[in-house]
Order: sequence, then structure tokens, then C-alpha cells
Amino acid sequence: MTSRIEYTEEQKAVVYQAKDMIHAMIVGGHLEQGGIPVTFSYEPAFESQVGIDHVQVCVPAALREQAVNLLTPQPSRGEFICRN
Repeated sequence: MTSRIEYTEEQKAVVYQAKDMIHAMIVGGHLEQGGIPVTFSYEPAFESQVGIDHVQVCVPAALREQAVNLLTPQPSRGEFICRN
């Protein structure tokens, strides 16, 4: 069983902002497959029927550059990431 390490806000870096939790989880899953731990940050939206205005995908600050590289499309390999 893998234990999760909690990071303080100062130790986190936002690498993606999604419109909903589904998109955030897809991006988070891509990062986790690359070996980068992910957390999600969101605030309730009082004006939204859904309840969440946006979701931030966060990684440890030390892994920010690696995460951004994983999320950057690589045309030579035919990869792409859905952009909001």
C-alpha cells in the first residue's frame, strides 16, 4: 500500500487549471503515470449549479518542471493534451 505525502501550500506548484474535476483527474492521471504525485485544489462556487468553479492540479514544487514537460504536447510522438 502506498502512502500519500501531504505538501504545504508553499511546497505545491499549480501546473494545470481545469474547468471541472473530470478534466483535472485526466491530467492528474497522466502526471501520476509519469511518476509525479498529484493533489487537487478547488473552492466551491456559489454561483455555479455544479458546485465547483475550477480545479487546480498541483504537484510538489520540486517536480514542477518535470510535470510541465509531461503536459507539453510532443508532436513528434503524435501526443496531445486537451486544453481548456
